[in-house]
Amino acid sequence: MSNDPSQQTPPNVPGSLLDGSVPPATTGGVSASPDGGGQIPPPDASASVATKGVSGGAKPELPPPLTEQAVKAKVQQIRMQRLRKAEKPTPEEDWERAIYELQLTRWQKFCQWTGLGEKNGWDVAQLLTVPIMLALVTAGLGEYAKSREQQQQKADKEKAQTLADDKAKQDTLVKYLDQMAGSFKDGLLKAKYGDDKFIVAQSRTVLVLQSLDRKRQQLVIQFLNASDLKQVGDDEDTKKFLEKLDPSNRHKLPKNVRLGLLYQAQMVKANLANSDLSGATLIRANLEGANLGCNPLDTKELEHCSDLSWIDFRGAKLIRANLNGADLSRADLSRADLQNANLNGADFSGANLQGAWFDRANLRNAILLRTDLASAKELTLKQLTGKDAPLLCNVRFPDYITGIDSYRDCDRIAQEFVKLDPKTFPDLQSAQNDVNEWRQWKFD
Repeated sequence: MSNDPSQQTPPNVPGSLLDGSVPPATTGGVSASPDGGGQIPPPDASASVATKGVSGGAKPELPPPLTEQAVKAKVQQIRMQRLRKAEKPTPEEDWERAIYELQLTRWQKFCQWTGLGEKNGWDVAQLLTVPIMLALVTAGLGEYAKSREQQQQKADKEKAQTLADDKAKQDTLVKYLDQMAGSFKDGLLKAKYGDDKFIVAQSRTVLVLQSLDRKRQQLVIQFLNASDLKQVGDDEDTKKFLEKLDPSNRHKLPKNVRLGLLYQAQMVKANLANSDLSGATLIRANLEGANLGCNPLDTKELEHCSDLSWIDFRGAKLIRANLNGADLSRADLSRADLQNANLNGADFSGANLQGAWFDRANLRNAILLRTDLASAKELTLKQLTGKDAPLLCNVRFPDYITGIDSYRDCDRIAQEFVKLDPKTFPDLQSAQNDVNEWRQWKFD
Protein backbone atom coordinates (compact mmCIF):
# COMPACT_ATOMS: atom_id res chain seq x y z
CA MET A 1 0.00 0.00 0.00
CA SER A 2 1.32 3.44 -0.95
CA ASN A 3 2.31 5.77 1.86
CA ASP A 4 1.69 8.85 -0.30
CA PRO A 5 -1.20 10.72 1.38
CA SER A 6 -2.27 12.19 -1.95
CA GLN A 7 -3.17 8.69 -3.22
CA GLN A 8 -5.50 7.95 -0.25
CA THR A 9 -9.07 9.04 0.50
CA PRO A 10 -9.10 10.86 3.87
CA PRO A 11 -11.33 9.05 6.36
CA ASN A 12 -13.30 12.14 7.48
CA VAL A 13 -14.34 13.37 4.02
CA PRO A 14 -17.96 12.31 3.23
CA GLY A 15 -18.48 10.43 0.02
CA SER A 16 -21.29 12.80 -1.02
CA LEU A 17 -18.66 15.40 -1.87
CA LEU A 18 -17.59 13.24 -4.81
CA ASP A 19 -21.00 13.17 -6.49
CA GLY A 20 -21.96 15.30 -9.44
CA SER A 21 -23.84 18.02 -7.49
CA VAL A 22 -23.21 21.64 -8.39
CA PRO A 23 -22.13 23.86 -5.46
CA PRO A 24 -23.55 27.33 -4.87
CA ALA A 25 -21.80 30.27 -6.52
CA THR A 26 -18.79 31.55 -4.63
CA THR A 27 -16.09 34.10 -5.30
CA GLY A 28 -12.37 33.54 -5.27
CA GLY A 29 -10.57 30.18 -5.19
CA VAL A 30 -8.54 28.28 -7.82
CA SER A 31 -9.99 26.41 -10.80
CA ALA A 32 -8.58 23.37 -12.57
CA SER A 33 -9.52 20.96 -15.33
CA PRO A 34 -11.15 17.71 -14.18
CA ASP A 35 -8.21 15.56 -15.38
CA GLY A 36 -5.85 17.49 -13.09
CA GLY A 37 -3.22 18.02 -15.82
CA GLY A 38 -1.14 21.17 -16.24
CA GLN A 39 -0.51 24.21 -14.11
CA ILE A 40 -3.67 25.71 -12.61
CA PRO A 41 -4.10 29.33 -13.78
CA PRO A 42 -5.23 31.94 -11.26
CA PRO A 43 -8.96 32.85 -11.04
CA ASP A 44 -8.58 36.00 -13.17
CA ALA A 45 -6.81 34.14 -15.96
CA SER A 46 -9.46 31.41 -15.92
CA ALA A 47 -12.27 33.96 -16.14
CA SER A 48 -10.43 35.67 -19.00
CA VAL A 49 -10.08 32.42 -20.92
CA ALA A 50 -13.77 31.62 -20.37
CA THR A 51 -14.81 35.05 -21.62
CA LYS A 52 -12.60 34.77 -24.63
CA GLY A 53 -14.03 31.40 -25.53
CA VAL A 54 -17.60 32.70 -25.33
CA SER A 55 -16.92 35.87 -27.28
CA GLY A 56 -15.27 33.80 -30.00
CA GLY A 57 -18.63 32.17 -30.74
CA ALA A 58 -17.65 28.66 -29.56
CA LYS A 59 -20.44 26.94 -27.67
CA PRO A 60 -19.19 25.95 -24.18
CA GLU A 61 -19.45 22.34 -23.18
CA LEU A 62 -21.32 21.06 -20.12
CA PRO A 63 -18.73 20.41 -17.39
CA PRO A 64 -17.97 16.70 -16.86
CA PRO A 65 -18.90 15.04 -13.56
CA LEU A 66 -16.44 15.18 -10.68
CA THR A 67 -14.47 11.91 -10.29
CA GLU A 68 -12.15 10.52 -7.64
CA GLN A 69 -9.31 10.36 -10.18
CA ALA A 70 -9.61 14.11 -10.87
CA VAL A 71 -9.61 14.86 -7.17
CA LYS A 72 -6.48 12.77 -6.59
CA ALA A 73 -4.70 14.55 -9.45
CA LYS A 74 -5.69 17.90 -7.97
CA VAL A 75 -4.41 16.82 -4.58
CA GLN A 76 -1.08 15.95 -6.15
CA GLN A 77 -0.83 19.45 -7.70
CA ILE A 78 -1.61 21.11 -4.38
CA ARG A 79 0.95 18.92 -2.60
CA MET A 80 3.65 19.81 -5.10
CA GLN A 81 2.88 23.50 -4.60
CA ARG A 82 3.24 23.10 -0.86
CA LEU A 83 6.59 21.30 -1.27
CA ARG A 84 7.91 24.11 -3.49
CA LYS A 85 6.92 26.58 -0.82
CA ALA A 86 8.42 24.36 1.88
CA GLU A 87 5.01 24.01 3.53
CA LYS A 88 4.19 20.94 5.55
CA PRO A 89 1.61 18.88 3.69
CA THR A 90 -1.70 18.07 5.45
CA PRO A 91 -3.67 15.36 3.57
CA GLU A 92 -7.14 16.31 4.89
CA GLU A 93 -6.79 20.02 4.04
CA ASP A 94 -5.30 19.20 0.60
CA TRP A 95 -8.20 16.90 -0.18
CA GLU A 96 -10.85 19.46 0.84
CA ARG A 97 -9.08 22.23 -1.09
CA ALA A 98 -8.86 20.05 -4.19
CA ILE A 99 -12.60 19.31 -4.11
CA TYR A 100 -13.46 22.98 -3.52
CA GLU A 101 -11.32 24.21 -6.46
CA LEU A 102 -12.68 21.53 -8.79
CA GLN A 103 -16.27 22.32 -7.82
CA LEU A 104 -15.61 26.02 -8.36
CA THR A 105 -14.28 25.30 -11.84
CA ARG A 106 -17.31 23.17 -12.64
CA TRP A 107 -19.64 25.94 -11.47
CA GLN A 108 -17.88 28.51 -13.68
CA LYS A 109 -18.17 26.21 -16.69
CA PHE A 110 -21.84 25.54 -15.84
CA CYS A 111 -22.54 29.28 -15.85
CA GLN A 112 -20.84 29.58 -19.24
CA TRP A 113 -22.86 26.65 -20.60
CA THR A 114 -26.21 28.09 -19.40
CA GLY A 115 -25.31 31.67 -20.25
CA LEU A 116 -25.83 32.92 -16.68
CA GLY A 117 -22.32 34.23 -16.61
CA GLU A 118 -23.16 36.84 -19.26
CA LYS A 119 -26.37 38.11 -17.54
CA ASN A 120 -26.60 40.99 -15.10
CA GLY A 121 -28.94 41.24 -12.10
CA TRP A 122 -31.82 42.70 -14.12
CA ASP A 123 -31.64 39.86 -16.64
CA VAL A 124 -31.73 37.29 -13.85
CA ALA A 125 -34.67 39.07 -12.23
CA GLN A 126 -36.60 38.99 -15.52
CA LEU A 127 -35.73 35.34 -15.95
CA LEU A 128 -37.06 34.48 -12.48
CA THR A 129 -40.23 36.62 -12.65
CA VAL A 130 -42.42 34.08 -14.46
CA PRO A 131 -41.46 31.07 -12.28
CA ILE A 132 -41.95 33.13 -9.13
CA MET A 133 -45.36 34.38 -10.29
CA LEU A 134 -46.40 30.85 -11.24
CA ALA A 135 -45.29 29.62 -7.83
CA LEU A 136 -47.27 32.37 -6.08
CA VAL A 137 -50.39 31.74 -8.17
CA THR A 138 -50.12 28.01 -7.52
CA ALA A 139 -49.74 28.62 -3.78
CA GLY A 140 -52.69 31.04 -3.78
CA LEU A 141 -54.93 28.62 -5.64
CA GLY A 142 -53.90 25.89 -3.26
CA GLU A 143 -54.84 27.99 -0.23
CA TYR A 144 -58.16 28.98 -1.84
CA ALA A 145 -58.99 25.38 -2.62
CA LYS A 146 -58.04 24.38 0.92
CA SER A 147 -60.23 27.15 2.37
CA ARG A 148 -63.19 26.14 0.20
CA GLU A 149 -62.74 22.53 1.18
CA GLN A 150 -62.71 23.45 4.88
CA GLN A 151 -65.85 25.58 4.45
CA GLN A 152 -67.60 22.77 2.63
CA GLN A 153 -66.60 20.29 5.31
CA LYS A 154 -67.92 22.65 7.98
CA ALA A 155 -71.20 23.13 6.09
CA ASP A 156 -71.57 19.38 5.60
CA LYS A 157 -70.88 18.79 9.28
CA GLU A 158 -73.47 21.39 10.33
CA LYS A 159 -76.02 19.92 7.91
CA ALA A 160 -75.39 16.43 9.23
CA GLN A 161 -75.74 17.69 12.80
CA THR A 162 -79.00 19.48 11.96
CA LEU A 163 -80.40 16.34 10.34
CA ALA A 164 -79.31 14.26 13.32
CA ASP A 165 -80.95 16.69 15.77
CA ASP A 166 -84.14 16.76 13.73
CA LYS A 167 -84.27 12.97 13.62
CA ALA A 168 -83.69 12.79 17.37
CA LYS A 169 -86.58 15.21 17.99
CA GLN A 170 -88.85 13.27 15.67
CA ASP A 171 -87.96 10.00 17.41
CA THR A 172 -88.69 11.65 20.78
CA LEU A 173 -92.13 12.80 19.58
CA VAL A 174 -93.04 9.38 18.16
CA LYS A 175 -91.94 7.63 21.34
CA TYR A 176 -93.98 10.05 23.47
CA LEU A 177 -97.13 9.52 21.42
CA ASP A 178 -96.70 5.75 21.60
CA GLN A 179 -96.29 5.92 25.38
CA MET A 180 -99.34 8.15 25.76
CA ALA A 181 -101.41 5.78 23.61
CA GLY A 182 -100.46 2.99 25.98
CA SER A 183 -101.37 5.19 28.96
CA PHE A 184 -104.82 5.81 27.49
CA LYS A 185 -105.38 2.08 27.26
CA ASP A 186 -104.37 1.78 30.92
CA GLY A 187 -107.05 4.25 32.02
CA LEU A 188 -105.29 7.64 31.93
CA LEU A 189 -108.45 9.38 30.69
CA LYS A 190 -110.21 8.44 33.93
CA ALA A 191 -107.31 9.30 36.21
CA LYS A 192 -107.52 12.25 38.58
CA TYR A 193 -104.89 14.75 39.60
CA GLY A 194 -102.47 13.07 42.01
CA ASP A 195 -102.99 9.54 40.70
CA ASP A 196 -99.83 7.66 39.75
CA LYS A 197 -100.88 7.41 36.11
CA PHE A 198 -101.57 11.14 36.01
CA ILE A 199 -98.24 12.06 37.58
CA VAL A 200 -96.23 9.83 35.21
CA ALA A 201 -98.01 11.17 32.12
CA GLN A 202 -97.63 14.76 33.31
CA SER A 203 -93.90 14.37 34.01
CA ARG A 204 -93.38 12.74 30.63
CA THR A 205 -95.16 15.67 28.93
CA VAL A 206 -93.13 18.32 30.78
CA LEU A 207 -89.89 16.66 29.72
CA VAL A 208 -90.87 16.20 26.09
CA LEU A 209 -91.95 19.84 25.73
CA GLN A 210 -88.44 20.94 26.71
CA SER A 211 -86.86 18.53 24.23
CA LEU A 212 -88.79 19.46 21.07
CA ASP A 213 -88.74 22.36 18.66
CA ARG A 214 -91.61 24.81 18.14
CA LYS A 215 -93.39 22.79 15.45
CA ARG A 216 -93.40 19.56 17.44
CA GLN A 217 -94.28 21.33 20.70
CA GLN A 218 -97.44 22.60 19.05
CA LEU A 219 -98.26 19.06 17.92
CA VAL A 220 -98.06 17.91 21.55
CA ILE A 221 -100.35 20.76 22.67
CA GLN A 222 -102.88 19.91 19.96
CA PHE A 223 -102.71 16.26 20.97
CA LEU A 224 -103.41 17.11 24.61
CA ASN A 225 -106.29 19.41 23.70
CA ALA A 226 -107.84 16.75 21.47
CA SER A 227 -107.38 13.90 23.94
CA ASP A 228 -110.27 15.07 26.16
CA LEU A 229 -108.15 14.89 29.31
CA LYS A 230 -110.58 16.39 31.84
CA GLN A 231 -109.98 16.44 35.54
CA VAL A 232 -112.97 16.56 37.86
CA GLY A 233 -112.86 19.70 39.99
CA ASP A 234 -114.69 18.37 42.99
CA ASP A 235 -111.97 18.83 45.61
CA GLU A 236 -112.28 21.79 47.97
CA ASP A 237 -109.03 23.43 46.92
CA THR A 238 -110.04 23.50 43.27
CA LYS A 239 -113.52 24.81 44.10
CA LYS A 240 -112.07 27.69 46.12
CA PHE A 241 -109.63 28.51 43.39
CA LEU A 242 -112.32 28.58 40.71
CA GLU A 243 -114.51 30.78 42.86
CA LYS A 244 -111.68 33.29 43.18
CA LEU A 245 -111.16 33.27 39.42
CA ASP A 246 -114.83 33.94 38.74
CA PRO A 247 -116.61 34.93 41.96
CA SER A 248 -119.78 35.94 40.14
CA ASN A 249 -119.76 32.75 38.06
CA ARG A 250 -120.06 34.84 34.92
CA HIS A 251 -118.60 32.06 32.82
CA LYS A 252 -120.87 29.43 34.40
CA LEU A 253 -118.10 26.94 34.97
CA PRO A 254 -119.42 23.36 34.86
CA LYS A 255 -118.84 20.88 37.64
CA ASN A 256 -116.39 18.90 35.52
CA VAL A 257 -113.84 21.60 34.69
CA ARG A 258 -111.27 21.04 31.96
CA LEU A 259 -107.98 21.48 33.83
CA GLY A 260 -105.78 19.44 31.51
CA LEU A 261 -102.81 17.14 31.97
CA LEU A 262 -100.54 20.05 32.89
CA TYR A 263 -102.70 21.22 35.81
CA GLN A 264 -100.31 22.28 38.60
CA ALA A 265 -97.39 20.92 36.59
CA GLN A 266 -93.97 21.43 38.17
CA MET A 267 -91.90 23.27 35.55
CA VAL A 268 -89.52 25.22 37.78
CA LYS A 269 -86.63 26.74 35.76
CA ALA A 270 -87.83 24.95 32.63
CA ASN A 271 -86.05 26.03 29.46
CA LEU A 272 -88.83 26.79 26.99
CA ALA A 273 -87.23 29.71 25.15
CA ASN A 274 -88.54 30.27 21.62
CA SER A 275 -91.32 27.76 22.20
CA ASP A 276 -94.84 27.45 20.77
CA LEU A 277 -97.27 26.68 23.57
CA SER A 278 -100.15 28.63 22.09
CA GLY A 279 -103.50 27.30 23.31
CA ALA A 280 -101.94 25.23 26.10
CA THR A 281 -103.68 24.77 29.44
CA LEU A 282 -101.28 25.41 32.32
CA ILE A 283 -103.67 26.29 35.14
CA ARG A 284 -101.77 26.80 38.42
CA ALA A 285 -98.58 25.46 36.86
CA ASN A 286 -95.36 26.29 38.68
CA LEU A 287 -93.01 27.98 36.22
CA GLU A 288 -90.90 29.88 38.74
CA GLY A 289 -87.63 30.96 37.12
CA ALA A 290 -88.60 29.38 33.79
CA ASN A 291 -87.29 30.76 30.50
CA LEU A 292 -90.18 31.47 28.13
CA GLY A 293 -88.55 34.37 26.32
CA CYS A 294 -86.68 34.90 23.09
CA ASN A 295 -83.63 33.01 21.90
CA PRO A 296 -81.25 34.81 21.62
CA LEU A 297 -82.27 37.09 24.46
CA ASP A 298 -81.45 40.36 22.66
CA THR A 299 -83.76 39.76 19.69
CA LYS A 300 -87.35 40.90 19.17
CA GLU A 301 -88.06 38.91 16.01
CA LEU A 302 -91.20 36.83 16.37
CA GLU A 303 -89.66 33.68 14.91
CA HIS A 304 -87.15 33.70 17.77
CA CYS A 305 -89.62 34.49 20.57
CA SER A 306 -92.17 32.28 22.32
CA ASP A 307 -95.74 32.08 21.07
CA LEU A 308 -97.92 31.92 24.18
CA SER A 309 -101.07 33.33 22.62
CA TRP A 310 -104.38 31.98 23.91
CA ILE A 311 -102.53 30.15 26.70
CA ASP A 312 -104.34 29.47 29.97
CA PHE A 313 -102.04 30.68 32.75
CA ARG A 314 -104.76 31.13 35.36
CA GLY A 315 -103.19 31.09 38.79
CA ALA A 316 -99.80 30.11 37.34
CA LYS A 317 -96.68 30.86 39.35
CA LEU A 318 -94.37 32.87 37.08
CA ILE A 319 -92.12 34.41 39.73
CA ARG A 320 -88.79 35.52 38.18
CA ALA A 321 -89.82 33.91 34.89
CA ASN A 322 -88.39 35.30 31.67
CA LEU A 323 -91.17 36.27 29.24
CA ASN A 324 -89.07 38.73 27.26
CA GLY A 325 -90.66 39.42 23.87
CA ALA A 326 -93.26 36.65 24.28
CA ASP A 327 -96.56 36.81 22.43
CA LEU A 328 -99.18 36.65 25.19
CA SER A 329 -102.03 38.05 23.13
CA ARG A 330 -105.45 36.82 24.32
CA ALA A 331 -103.73 34.88 27.12
CA ASP A 332 -105.53 34.34 30.41
CA LEU A 333 -103.20 35.31 33.28
CA SER A 334 -105.87 36.06 35.87
CA ARG A 335 -104.43 35.73 39.38
CA ALA A 336 -101.05 34.72 37.93
CA ASP A 337 -98.03 35.53 40.08
CA LEU A 338 -95.69 37.73 38.00
CA GLN A 339 -93.49 39.04 40.80
CA ASN A 340 -89.99 39.96 39.52
CA ALA A 341 -90.92 38.55 36.10
CA ASN A 342 -89.21 39.90 32.99
CA LEU A 343 -92.06 41.09 30.75
CA ASN A 344 -89.90 43.39 28.63
CA GLY A 345 -91.38 43.70 25.14
CA ALA A 346 -94.12 41.13 25.78
CA ASP A 347 -97.36 41.55 23.82
CA PHE A 348 -100.44 41.48 26.08
CA SER A 349 -102.97 42.46 23.41
CA GLY A 350 -106.39 41.28 24.57
CA ALA A 351 -104.89 39.50 27.59
CA ASN A 352 -106.73 39.01 30.88
CA LEU A 353 -104.51 40.07 33.81
CA GLN A 354 -107.20 40.53 36.45
CA GLY A 355 -105.88 39.95 39.93
CA ALA A 356 -102.32 39.26 38.72
CA TRP A 357 -99.36 40.17 40.98
CA PHE A 358 -96.90 42.67 39.44
CA ASP A 359 -94.57 43.37 42.35
CA ARG A 360 -91.21 44.52 40.80
CA ALA A 361 -92.19 43.07 37.43
CA ASN A 362 -90.37 44.54 34.40
CA LEU A 363 -92.98 45.99 32.02
CA ARG A 364 -90.60 48.06 29.85
CA ASN A 365 -91.61 48.18 26.18
CA ALA A 366 -94.52 45.80 26.80
CA ILE A 367 -97.65 46.22 24.65
CA LEU A 368 -100.85 46.66 26.68
CA LEU A 369 -103.56 46.85 24.01
CA ARG A 370 -107.10 46.25 25.22
CA THR A 371 -105.55 44.64 28.30
CA ASP A 372 -107.55 44.03 31.44
CA LEU A 373 -105.58 44.92 34.58
CA ALA A 374 -108.59 45.28 36.84
CA SER A 375 -107.82 44.30 40.44
CA ALA A 376 -104.15 43.73 39.54
CA LYS A 377 -101.95 43.79 42.63
CA GLU A 378 -98.71 45.63 43.40
CA LEU A 379 -98.84 47.58 40.13
CA THR A 380 -97.23 51.03 40.37
CA LEU A 381 -97.15 54.24 38.30
CA LYS A 382 -93.38 53.84 38.05
CA GLN A 383 -93.85 50.60 36.10
CA LEU A 384 -96.17 52.39 33.66
CA THR A 385 -94.23 55.62 33.09
CA GLY A 386 -90.71 56.87 32.43
CA LYS A 387 -88.16 55.74 29.88
CA ASP A 388 -89.15 52.64 27.86
CA ALA A 389 -92.58 52.66 29.50
CA PRO A 390 -95.12 50.09 28.23
CA LEU A 391 -97.30 51.11 25.28
CA LEU A 392 -100.87 51.71 26.46
CA CYS A 393 -104.07 51.63 24.44
CA ASN A 394 -107.51 50.83 25.85
CA VAL A 395 -106.24 49.50 29.17
CA ARG A 396 -108.43 48.92 32.23
CA PHE A 397 -106.40 49.74 35.34
CA PRO A 398 -107.13 48.84 38.96
CA ASP A 399 -108.85 51.54 40.98
CA TYR A 400 -105.68 52.66 42.76
CA ILE A 401 -103.95 53.62 39.48
CA THR A 402 -105.01 57.16 38.60
CA GLY A 403 -103.68 60.10 36.61
CA ILE A 404 -102.61 58.09 33.56
CA ASP A 405 -104.15 58.05 30.09
CA SER A 406 -105.18 54.51 29.19
CA TYR A 407 -105.10 55.48 25.47
CA ARG A 408 -101.71 57.16 25.67
CA ASP A 409 -99.84 55.23 22.94
CA CYS A 410 -102.46 54.07 20.44
CA ASP A 411 -100.63 55.84 17.61
CA ARG A 412 -97.28 54.19 18.45
CA ILE A 413 -98.43 50.59 18.76
CA ALA A 414 -99.12 50.29 15.02
CA GLN A 415 -95.50 51.18 14.25
CA GLU A 416 -94.33 48.54 16.72
CA PHE A 417 -96.54 45.90 15.09
CA VAL A 418 -95.01 46.62 11.67
CA LYS A 419 -91.54 46.31 13.14
CA LEU A 420 -92.24 43.08 15.05
CA ASP A 421 -94.45 41.24 12.55
CA PRO A 422 -93.91 42.49 8.98
CA LYS A 423 -95.51 39.35 7.52
CA THR A 424 -98.86 40.00 9.22
CA PHE A 425 -98.58 43.78 8.91
CA PRO A 426 -96.76 44.64 5.66
CA ASP A 427 -97.61 48.33 5.99
CA LEU A 428 -98.55 50.85 8.65
CA GLN A 429 -102.18 51.11 7.53
CA SER A 430 -102.91 47.42 8.08
CA ALA A 431 -101.39 47.60 11.56
CA GLN A 432 -103.36 50.74 12.39
CA ASN A 433 -106.61 49.06 11.35
CA ASP A 434 -105.88 46.23 13.79
CA VAL A 435 -105.11 48.70 16.59
CA ASN A 436 -108.32 50.63 15.89
CA GLU A 437 -110.34 47.42 16.16
CA TRP A 438 -108.79 46.61 19.54
CA ARG A 439 -109.30 50.20 20.63
CA GLN A 440 -113.06 50.01 20.17
CA TRP A 441 -113.54 46.84 22.19
CA LYS A 442 -115.35 47.29 25.47
CA PHE A 443 -114.63 45.46 28.72
CA ASP A 444 -117.38 43.33 30.28
